[in-house]
Amino acid sequence: MTFEFKNIGCIASNKITEFILKNERAYNLRYINDNEPIVFDEKSKIYECYLNEVLVAFIILEVWDYGDGYEIIFGTLTDDTNVHFTEILRQFLQNEYKEDLKIFALVKHNNPDKQTVFKILENNEFIQSTYKQTKVYKDLRANGLREDEPDEFVYTPANNCEPT
Repeated sequence: MTFEFKNIGCIASNKITEFILKNERAYNLRYINDNEPIVFDEKSKIYECYLNEVLVAFIILEVWDYGDGYEIIFGTLTDDTNVHFTEILRQFLQNEYKEDLKIFALVKHNNPDKQTVFKILENNEFIQSTYKQTKVYKDLRANGLREDEPDEFVYTPANNCEPT
C-alpha cells in the first residue's frame, strides 16, 4: 500500500479541523476556535495523506516555539481497517522526512488513544522519555514559564536524538 503526501501549508483543511475538534482530548492544541479553521505558524507544515486519491490521514509538523524542531501531530481520517497509521508514518519518515529536521511527539497523559500512539511511534524507531526530563521543560520551569502538570511523553526519532 503506497500513500501519497501533499503539503497543504499551515492552515488545516475543514476535514482535519473537524476531526481534531471531535477528538480535542487527544491533542495539545490550546488555541482551537470552533468557528474557524486551525491555523498554525507559517513555518509549520500540514500534510494530507492519500490512498488511491482518498484522504485517509494527516500529519502536522508544528514549529516548536521553545527551540528548534517540530512537534508531530497526526490522525487517521478513515475507518478502513486496512489503513494502518504505523505504515503511513513509516512512509512519511522515509519519503518526506529530512535528516536534519528535528521532530518529536508529545502524548497527553489523558489521550484516550495514547497506547496506540506509543506503539506507532515505537514501531517507527522513536524513543521514549518523559517531558519533565527534557531540557526544554527544565528551561521553561527555570524561567517560570511552565507550571507543574501531569507528565506527557516525548518521543524523538532515534536518528536525531540530542542529550536532554
